[in-house]
Amino acid sequence: MSLIEKEGKTVEQAIDKGLKEMGLSRDEVQVEIVSLGSPGFLGLLGAKPAKVRLRVMSQPRIKRIVETILSKMGFPGTVRSFNEEGGRLTAVIESELGEKYLKANNGAVLDALEYLVGKIYHEAEQEIHLDIGDFRQSQGNQIKAMALEMAKKVAQSGQEHKFAPMPPHQRKIIHKALENHPEVKTFAVGEGDRRRVIIAPKKAGAQDQPKAEREQPKARSKTGGKESRPKDRPRAAAQGSRNQSRPAEAEKPRAAPLAPKKQPEKPAEETSAQTGFVPRTKKRARR
Repeated sequence: MSLIEKEGKTVEQAIDKGLKEMGLSRDEVQVEIVSLGSPGFLGLLGAKPAKVRLRVMSQPRIKRIVETILSKMGFPGTVRSFNEEGGRLTAVIESELGEKYLKANNGAVLDALEYLVGKIYHEAEQEIHLDIGDFRQSQGNQIKAMALEMAKKVAQSGQEHKFAPMPPHQRKIIHKALENHPEVKTFAVGEGDRRRVIIAPKKAGAQDQPKAEREQPKARSKTGGKESRPKDRPRAAAQGSRNQSRPAEAEKPRAAPLAPKKQPEKPAEETSAQTGFVPRTKKRARR
C-alpha cells in the first residue's frame, strides 16, 4: 500500500500506528496531518481523535530494498543517487565488491535484481531501473549501434533479423533507434522472458497491401448493368470485328403482294320448269 490514513489520541500515536502497519521507517514516508484532534471537555465530552495520512516515498523505499538485497548477496553496497526521467526512476548503485558481478554476462545479475526490486515495490508509480558504474549508458550505446548495423543488412538483403530474447528496456532501445528508419520496421514477438525484437524490411508484398489497392473495380456493361465476364470479352470483341469487316448488303426490293385467286363460280341451279323434272315428295309420316 502506498497511502494509508490512521487515527490516534495524538498525531504521534497515529503516525506510529501507520508506520507499524506499513513496516516502514519515518524517513520512508511523507506525513500529512488531516486533523489535530480535540481532547474535549474534561477529556470525555466532545473528544475527537487526531488523523494523519501517510504516503510512501519512492526513493527511500527503493534505497532500503536494494541495499538489503545487496547485503544478503554478500557484497554490500549503497544507492548513491536517483535519476528521474519522465515515468522512469533509476537508482544508481555503488559497490566495489559487487560491480563486476552485477555487470557480468551482459548485466544479467543487474537485470534480475531490477526485476526483484520491482516485484517487491509493485506499488511504485514510476518504472524502476538500476544502474552501476554507467553500465546502462554504455550498454544502450552498444545496443543502438548493433540495431543500426542489423537494419542496414536487412535493408540490403530483404530478409528479417531476429534478436535474442531481451528485457523490456533493451527492446525499447532498438524500437526507438529505428522508429524513423526509412527502409525497415521493428516489432516484438513472444511472451515473458522469451519476447524478442524482429527487424523487417518495410517493402510490403501483395498480402501486406491495403485491400483497396489489391482489388480493381470490375467492369460493367452499358446496357444491363451486369458485370461482364472475362471469358465473354474475347468473343464479344471477335464478333464486333467481324461485323465491322463485313460490307453492308444492299437491301433487296420487296415483291408486290400477289392478288388473291378468284374462285370458280358455281353454276346456277336449274329449276323444274327448265328441266321438266319434278322432285319426289317425302313420304307422309304414318299416323
